[in-house]
Amino acid sequence: MVVFRGVREPIKVAWLAEPMVETLNLLGVWSARKGIDVTIHSMNDHTHKKDSLHGRDLALDFKVDHQDPDAMDDCVNYLKQNLSLGFDILWKTDAAHMNHCHVEFDVKQRRGAWQST
Repeated sequence: MVVFRGVREPIKVAWLAEPMVETLNLLGVWSARKGIDVTIHSMNDHTHKKDSLHGRDLALDFKVDHQDPDAMDDCVNYLKQNLSLGFDILWKTDAAHMNHCHVEFDVKQRRGAWQST
């Protein structure tokens, strides 16, 4: 099951951008197949950095609630294999992303990939 539990304040889900619907759907599928809960800790629910995509409803943070240390890696790999183009997944990339995963839809990434040189 996908659980919404904010860290700093309750998660507000008033409107979901299509990329976040895609992400939540895949997290729900992974959770149902594995029988392991996924907790969404942050969306557009509090003040983030100025350039954060959380404020544009294009990012979320989550973690897997399970004792198996490989469960989080498995979930992240599932997202990497199944999310469409344009997503960035930050997991174990720096000190800030060792205990949760950050998923964002970054359209700049696509535009840069399509530019001719």
